[in-house]
Amino acid sequence: QTQHPLYLVSQVYKQDSVDALHDVTSRISQMFALLLASGARPDDVARMLTALADAFTRRLLQLEQARLGPAPMAFGWIAFGSQARNEHTASTDQDNGLILERAPDAAESAYFAALASAVCDGLNACGYAWCSGDIMARNPAWRMSIDAWQQCFRGWIGDPKPAALLHASVFFDQRLVAGDRALFESLQASIFEQAAGNPLFLAVLARQALAFEVPLGVFRRFVVAREGENRDTLDLKAAGAMPLTDVLRVHALAAGIREPGCLQRIDALRGAGRLPAADAAEFAAA
Repeated sequence: QTQHPLYLVSQVYKQDSVDALHDVTSRISQMFALLLASGARPDDVARMLTALADAFTRRLLQLEQARLGPAPMAFGWIAFGSQARNEHTASTDQDNGLILERAPDAAESAYFAALASAVCDGLNACGYAWCSGDIMARNPAWRMSIDAWQQCFRGWIGDPKPAALLHASVFFDQRLVAGDRALFESLQASIFEQAAGNPLFLAVLARQALAFEVPLGVFRRFVVAREGENRDTLDLKAAGAMPLTDVLRVHALAAGIREPGCLQRIDALRGAGRLPAADAAEFAAA
C-alpha cells in the first residue's frame, strides 16, 4: 500500500524540505511497476503519474511561500505539454510558466523570480528534469502578466512563423496547477477565441501536423534509428504520440475545445459532431 498513488500523494504534502520530497520520488518507479502489473489502463497510469507531479509542484510552492511570505499579487502556476494533458510517463521533464495579475515592479519581480527558481530547481531535484528548451517559470520570458501572455498568443496566432508553431506545440496544451483560476480562464478565453477565428493559423498548424513521416518501410516494417545510442530502436513519442497529439490539438483549437488531454479532446470532438464515431474510436485506440 505504500506504493499506492493516493498514499504517495498524501506523503508529498507531509514533507517539509526538498530532500524529504526526493525520498518520496524513489518510490515512483515501484508504483509505476505495480500499476502495470495490476493491469491498470495506460491512461490511468499516466493520470496517476501526473497527479504526483502536480502534488510535488504545489508542495514546493507552499514551502517556498512559507519562506518568502505571501505573494504580492494574484498568480497562476501553469503546466504545459504532457503534464497539462495528464499524460506524464515514467520519465519526463518539466514545462511550466507563471501568469501574474499585472506587470510587477522590481520588488515583486524579485519575489516571483525567487519563487519560480526554487520550485523549478526543486522539481529537478525530485526527478522532473529542467526543460532543455528552458520553457520554465524560472525563465523570465515565461513569467509575466496576463496582458503580456495574451499579447504573446496574439502574436503567435496572428503571424504563424516557425517559432510560433514550435510554441504552439507546447503552450496551447495548458492547465492550471496552482493559483488564481480567474487569471487562467481569462487567458484561455482569449486564446481559444483568437485561434478558432483565424483559419490561416489553423491551416498552418494542420500542415505541420501532417508533415511527419510514418516510420514504416518496405513490407510495412518499422523504420528504426540507424545510429547513436538509440540505434535499432523506435521513438514511440516522436513517431507515434506526438503526431496524434498535434492532429487532435488542431481539431480542438478549431472547435474551441479547451480540454488539453488527448482522450478528453476526442470525446469532446465526437460530442460536438466534429469527429465521426469511427474516427474517434480509431484515435482513442491509437
